[in-house]
Amino acid sequence: MTPLYRAITLVRSITLLLDKTNLTVYTYSMSKAIRLNEATWDKLFEKIKQDYPPSTFLIRSKMQTVLGFSKRDHTVWDPYYKKEIHLDFFSGPKRTMFLLRYSDILNEKF
Repeated sequence: MTPLYRAITLVRSITLLLDKTNLTVYTYSMSKAIRLNEATWDKLFEKIKQDYPPSTFLIRSKMQTVLGFSKRDHTVWDPYYKKEIHLDFFSGPKRTMFLLRYSDILNEKF
């Protein structure tokens, strides 16, 4: 038995164990991240702040369960320094609802 096979078997057995206790575990795949520039993120953040209480952003695990994503800052050198915000989604349906709900802000040109 190879170490990789043991690791995969261990992850699957832990996932099955946790699924029986009604905990959500994201081990197999994530949806594609949404990449935003800072100006778009600022507008989006203001809109989300109107819809949800402040605790949603202060507690990372609550952000993942309520909104379905976590925010990640990313730096790109293309051919100059550029800061991007990546929204990593853990659920396909929550990503789809997010895109439907905030598509007006995401499609704006700056």
